[in-house]
Amino acid sequence: MDAKTRKYYDPEFKRNAADLYINGKQSLAEITQSLGVPESTLYGWVIEFKKNGKESFKPKELSAHEKELLQIKKELADIKMERDILKKALAIFSQKR
Repeated sequence: MDAKTRKYYDPEFKRNAADLYINGKQSLAEITQSLGVPESTLYGWVIEFKKNGKESFKPKELSAHEKELLQIKKELADIKMERDILKKALAIFSQKR
């Protein structure tokens, strides 16, 4: 699975899934099947949860460079959208009547 199709799971979902397994409420296979999560993914969550408990899966703090890159990417996306809108408007107004 590449980065574009990677599925996102929120931290609470990960903690609850790991907790289900750790507390023996369901088997690993049952949990992965019911949640639609690969076994290797759930196993990683279990290891993380055992290691860090409720502090697991906290988002990491972004560096200044990462924040700037995200801001620039957002600005670029906005500019591309504006450009596309202007192109469409130009095409509409340029049509012969």
